[in-house]
Amino acid sequence: MVTSHGVRPDLARYRHPRLGPVPAQDRRVARASIARGCHYLDLADARDFVVSIDDLDAAARERGVFVVSGASSVPCLTAAVIDHYRPGFTRLDVIEYGISAAQQTNRGLAATSAALNYVGKPLLRLRGGRMQRAFGWQGTHAVRYPEPGLRLFGNCDIDDFDLFPRRYPEVRSIRFAAGHELKLLHAGTWALGWLVRLGLVRSLDAHAKRLLQLAFLFDRFGSS
Repeated sequence: MVTSHGVRPDLARYRHPRLGPVPAQDRRVARASIARGCHYLDLADARDFVVSIDDLDAAARERGVFVVSGASSVPCLTAAVIDHYRPGFTRLDVIEYGISAAQQTNRGLAATSAALNYVGKPLLRLRGGRMQRAFGWQGTHAVRYPEPGLRLFGNCDIDDFDLFPRRYPEVRSIRFAAGHELKLLHAGTWALGWLVRLGLVRSLDAHAKRLLQLAFLFDRFGSS
């Protein structure tokens, strides 16, 4: 069994504790796994990293192993949900979804660095039938939930923007966003994104450790 994009619903149960968003990683672990005849699976959600897993498809098939990237909330679980409900709709025009994490959710440096890597930077997503530019953590909008209440969301850069137009060619628009539970932290990240967009800061991921430690100080004000 071989897959290139990690969007097969039957693979959703697999997890690896050490491979996270890995935006700056290369393919050494995957190539070594293939060479040893081992299946490879990661939780990466870095756009280029996941989409380029196709490069290893031929080598994986030759060794009889599967190589999966993106076996996480995006694109794997999202695609599983869409595939499950897709038959109930005549047409699939728009896909909009997001993640709003609780403040006390266990979060690590790798995931924080990956998210901060695109804050304030331009990204391309499908809108109105063509790829258009947006900016990370901007495009702020609010959603009210029955129990969590009002949550703010901002644009995120994910591999789904490249994978889903191929998987669901009739779709005209795709938007994925994420947000903090605490509105103050969300607004702070939004403001820091403007420093990047204006060219005053090159990238926020270089400050990930410091910003993560700062965020931990607010845990008492959030929920689990």
